[in-house]
Amino acid sequence: MSPPQVFAADGSYVNKADVDVFPVSTKMSGALIYIAPGGMRQLHWHLNMDEWQFVINGTVEAGVFIKPSVGYVDTMEAGDVGFAPRGSGHYLRNPTDKPAYIAIVFNDGKFTDTELPNFLGTVPAAWTAASLNTTNAMVTSFDYKRGGFALPITKPTTAKPAKPVMARKFSTVPLPATSG
Repeated sequence: MSPPQVFAADGSYVNKADVDVFPVSTKMSGALIYIAPGGMRQLHWHLNMDEWQFVINGTVEAGVFIKPSVGYVDTMEAGDVGFAPRGSGHYLRNPTDKPAYIAIVFNDGKFTDTELPNFLGTVPAAWTAASLNTTNAMVTSFDYKRGGFALPITKPTTAKPAKPVMARKFSTVPLPATSG
């Protein structure tokens, strides 16, 4: 793999391997993600590919938002597999004081994603302000260049995170059919 392409101030990173690194890999790509204790791979989506997540070690909270009012949040541990269908917003968060490593696999040879801050940073501030019900001044103060990671909001804990009330294991979530 090449050196990590996306870094965060807390040491979190994404190290991707796609057709740019392995020219023969035209139908799949992947990434190794390290999320520091308390860190988060912020909300993003992939327009042209599905994402499979395999937790190598650590504990990760994963959220997947399929469409309005249809989303899932669950806790995954070493050996668990998650799935985010193409076009779904999703994030990974490490709620503990231990590091987490996740292997990611995509069904497309070129790794691409759209991150919420980058998306919001490309539309006029007035549109973003109206969508978020806030002011233009607030929107222009956002840092749109976070590199795929959000800073920890709360101090991580060694206690196992509580499962959300409506959580379902990803392996049992009915998924929409994808064309391909």
